[in-house]
Amino acid sequence: MGDLVSPCLEAMPTSDSLYKALLEQGVQLIYVSFDKKEDDALWRKIVLEKQIHGLHIRASKLLQDDITMQVWKGIDVYSIPHYIIVDSIGTVIAADAPSSKNKDAFNAALKDVRN
Repeated sequence: MGDLVSPCLEAMPTSDSLYKALLEQGVQLIYVSFDKKEDDALWRKIVLEKQIHGLHIRASKLLQDDITMQVWKGIDVYSIPHYIIVDSIGTVIAADAPSSKNKDAFNAALKDVRN
């Protein structure tokens, strides 16, 4: 987990305000951890300590493989945090959505999904 946690934690201040704004719009924020099973307790502790709101899941190997195929076209190289917009039936709408740090671009991406 180590160094991989830092980029995600740096995004958390915007994630909290993003969570609240999206919740008002009926949009669910889901965090998917690719961490190893042995890091599960540390991951859960960080979620609780940092009060990171939203749905949190640790991806199984099968889900990791599926995300890798759907988002990164089978290349097992990815960057975190990574934003993906998925519709209510599970279709990936934006595999490389803008970061929540760029509020205008992120909001535009969400608006495009709704139209």
